[in-house]
Amino acid sequence: MDGHAPVDNSTESVLAMLGEGTTMPTDPPAESAYTGLTVVRLLLILVGVTGIAGNSLVLLVLIRIIRRHKRNQTYLLIGNQCAADMFSSIQMILIQIESFSPRWAPPPPGTLGGAFYCFLWTTQIFMFGSFVVSSFNLTILSLERYFAVVHPQVYIAKLKRAFCYAGFCAWLYAPIMQYITVGLHFTYLDGECVYKPGSPVLGVMLFVWEFFVPTVIMTFCFIQVAMKFMRLNKIQDSWNNQNGGTKRNGGGAHIERAAPSSDVHTMDTAAAAGTSGMRVTLAVGENHTAEPQGNVVSTAASTHGNSTQKPAQTPSSIQRRNSTVTLFIVYIAYVICWTLNQFSFLVYNLGGHLDFGGVYYRFALVLGTSNSCVNVFIYAFRFKMFQQGLKSLCKKG
Repeated sequence: MDGHAPVDNSTESVLAMLGEGTTMPTDPPAESAYTGLTVVRLLLILVGVTGIAGNSLVLLVLIRIIRRHKRNQTYLLIGNQCAADMFSSIQMILIQIESFSPRWAPPPPGTLGGAFYCFLWTTQIFMFGSFVVSSFNLTILSLERYFAVVHPQVYIAKLKRAFCYAGFCAWLYAPIMQYITVGLHFTYLDGECVYKPGSPVLGVMLFVWEFFVPTVIMTFCFIQVAMKFMRLNKIQDSWNNQNGGTKRNGGGAHIERAAPSSDVHTMDTAAAAGTSGMRVTLAVGENHTAEPQGNVVSTAASTHGNSTQKPAQTPSSIQRRNSTVTLFIVYIAYVICWTLNQFSFLVYNLGGHLDFGGVYYRFALVLGTSNSCVNVFIYAFRFKMFQQGLKSLCKKG
């Protein structure tokens, strides 16, 4: 039909575009590979079910946490991440159900419903779009952690809410290359959804937009965060070496621990928004002026004279540090899951060979899609607040 081929909405043909390649595979799966294909479909269903159950549970716990921490942008963005992963998991299961149901009846050809079926279902744009939204949201989370840790003053003053807006708007702008791909390469002709082969340039652009750019940004952010943590650790070690053995100095000053929160008012400095945990402790009942940019000092008056205090990490700063480390693990999981799939399709679009019925491709396919459910296990093992919220939810249930 004028060089166009109708699209086969099966796992092997349509999910071959999972790597966002722009060229539909022409090698049909061999009959001997049917058992392998069935195993892949079952694994994708398992990934989808785990993604739906896990991300739904995380969202329920996060809703309870956000009610108590309304200004915590990190948790809002993690919730947005879970929503994207859950949506892609739903689409994945529906696609596999259809692949196991050959009698699935699409809308009658030549109707408006048939056109919608072609552009919105056969192209699987919602699933691919959800994968991209998840990638971009993780990129925004990385940028949020970068500014919170490395440039805390700028983060607090100007960017704290902006990252949430950017994360929620990712549902619109992140899949833009998917919209272009569907518009340029698919058409509804004579009652059939037809794929029009085109230049592999679009496939390379998809790779750059949806994987390369986000990965480079996330890598830069976490390298900078790691360097900042190392500098702060050196400052802490230096202080310990200089003052660790001092209990009192000649002037009567003494090293003291911060009093419990019930006895003091604690004001986190801007640096505490990211890493340092520096704070100013004001004793109740004393009139002292806090210096928000200063080092950790205690202005409590005592009969022994002025007191100095070791740089201390407040619970909130420790929580922020743990959140950053957790998101770094999520980033590592993203790279592990998607690198093989994305580079396979990059080589394919540059003219290389990719066996869509082979073990290599199917492994890359399952590994990539598993990213939609693996994050929930990271949250469960790393976030103490999530663990507490889960226990509270179970007790309430």
